[in-house]
Amino acid sequence: MKHIYAVPFGYLFRKTVNGKLYQRHFSDLKYGDNHAALKAAQSYREDLLEEVKGIPSFQSHNRMNITGIVGVSWHLRHNGFRNDAIVHLFRAQVAGEYGTLSRAWTVQRYGLWHAYELSAQWRHRVAFGQAMKSADILDAFLIFLHNLADEMQNAGILKIAMKNALVDLAIDPSIPEEALKAAETLREALLGIKGRPSHSRGSPGAFQRLSDQRGQAVMKDLRTLST
Repeated sequence: MKHIYAVPFGYLFRKTVNGKLYQRHFSDLKYGDNHAALKAAQSYREDLLEEVKGIPSFQSHNRMNITGIVGVSWHLRHNGFRNDAIVHLFRAQVAGEYGTLSRAWTVQRYGLWHAYELSAQWRHRVAFGQAMKSADILDAFLIFLHNLADEMQNAGILKIAMKNALVDLAIDPSIPEEALKAAETLREALLGIKGRPSHSRGSPGAFQRLSDQRGQAVMKDLRTLST
């Protein structure tokens, strides 16, 4: 379906016109079922295509990048300097007049969702001078989780790091509900984990301390991005 992509729990419309990205998520939950969500996406597509008819369209989607956001990349690999360590992060970059600007957020410190969210916001603010809509970030994150399923089939030992990130994601109360549902589906398919665990590695108290630390780190970075 042109410009419409199947994602966990719905469909995503995505099209760039004259450098502007039009992106909208149509969830099964919102429209009642999968068929109704598809019909809504198709209706939106027809209305938008009629609205932008005659305006030149430029592609701004990198098919080699699984994150769903151009300029934001996902990295999960062994640390070349420490055999027992894993590098797990999102990196955002923008090509500038005097070179490339780049910044990274680790999943260990921020969690999967917040590392993704912060990298998306930073990239959008630096590139376009304004905040990225929360709904657009969520839509792109759902694409990332969908693409991640293919990437993780042959991840080997790195799947442990992904398991930890997905379990932690499931018990973070600040995560959007649609992202939680998509993560549950991915955990079950890849890891055999059903439902939402009450806590991750260690005791609930230990996770709460980790959650508080992440919350402080996220708020600090969000304040920095808003200035």
